[in-house]
Amino acid sequence: MNTYFITGEEYDLQYQGYKEDLKFYLSEIKKSKNTLEIGCGTGRILLPALEKGYSIEGLDGSKSMLKELRRKTKEKSFKAKIYFADMKNFKINKKYDLIIVPFRAFLHLNNVADQKKSLVNFNKHLKKEGKLILNFFNPNYERMVTKHGKMEFLSVVKDPVTKNKIKLYANNFYFPSTQTLKTTFIHEEVDKHNLLVAKRKYNLKLRYIFRYEFEHLLELTGFKALKLYGDFKHGKFKDKSREMVWVCEKI
Repeated sequence: MNTYFITGEEYDLQYQGYKEDLKFYLSEIKKSKNTLEIGCGTGRILLPALEKGYSIEGLDGSKSMLKELRRKTKEKSFKAKIYFADMKNFKINKKYDLIIVPFRAFLHLNNVADQKKSLVNFNKHLKKEGKLILNFFNPNYERMVTKHGKMEFLSVVKDPVTKNKIKLYANNFYFPSTQTLKTTFIHEEVDKHNLLVAKRKYNLKLRYIFRYEFEHLLELTGFKALKLYGDFKHGKFKDKSREMVWVCEKI
């Protein structure tokens, strides 16, 4: 069983049912004259926004993700500007009313220097009083202790090509000294007789961030936090909130 980074096709298999944040981000994009989505991936948010006629462009650092996104836009006859670039140092000769970084994409930045560099770059690409909206998980100490190194079953999905079932698992390892989460995802493909056909493994590394740490990062990079929600329904942020949903403004 080989280990490698997830492809656009495999990403869609794993997250095909995830829509928890979709309504929230679409409502914010609707209010904006032009939006840039950082970490647009295969178009989970960008494509529904284009379908509604909203003005949005996408940027991602994965060629595999963007290959799948471009296939989808061509299939749907959408015209969209899509950039292959790194969030730390991309350069686009325009400014936006809104930049969004959904689905914890900001946590792919594994050190403070890169986080600051990216936020400064976002700031440069925003108009005066432009908004930055992003979300990432709220670090949970109990989960870190009880789930560290334990394989978890996630769900079963169907491969649209082979029609086989794909059993999804995740194994999380938390390293508090570096605020790092290393996850191994396992996809087990089984046929109609429930016999194993293929087994694939993907690695993911994130650096989790705490509330006041991020507030400090915003202050250092020319932003102020307008709102912090604990979910995508504008709920109050609490100790047990799963998400930190940030609405920030360029100052």
